[in-house]
Amino acid sequence: MALLLATGALHLVFENVFHAKGPFLLAVGCVWVVWIVRRWREEPGLPAAWGLTRAPLRAWMETAAFTVPVAVGLLWIGPRLGHSVPGHVWALAFLYLPWALVQEVALQGILLRGLETFVPGRAVVAVAGALFALAHLPDPVLTGLTFAVGTVWAGLFLRHRSIWPLTVSHAVLGALTYLAVLGRDPWLAIVARF
Repeated sequence: MALLLATGALHLVFENVFHAKGPFLLAVGCVWVVWIVRRWREEPGLPAAWGLTRAPLRAWMETAAFTVPVAVGLLWIGPRLGHSVPGHVWALAFLYLPWALVQEVALQGILLRGLETFVPGRAVVAVAGALFALAHLPDPVLTGLTFAVGTVWAGLFLRHRSIWPLTVSHAVLGALTYLAVLGRDPWLAIVARF
């Protein structure tokens, strides 16, 4: 958990002070791959503990019951903020899936599980949501939104112990938030590079 918290703190510094998010993510990604491989060899049951297990239908249904109304709300609010939501939003969500998976393993599988030993009862859900929000500073809108969804996702993880439905929810809501709320289109940035 210390490595995760250090990664979060350094992320804020490298993104907001040094403006070197890309090199930081590449370096820290390598560190995390080594750490995950090492831990997996030491503890073969770790993927299941991190929530990389088959999700029951109920987990998918409860996650959809949260995700669909939020997605509809984001689609509604986007034009009112002057932001269009282009048709490639679903391609963007698909491309966002691997990053959403990484974030959900970090948030639920590592951070939330570690916090459960220190934070009593359901308070752990709010603490996990707050730490997830801190990783999205300094944008106040994004920080508020990530606190709300991070808290809900943490509660769903505690109930079902699977990150797969949360990963899909994260990718869909993340893509919609970029386009509808923030007015940024990462798809255009990706396509412009080629």
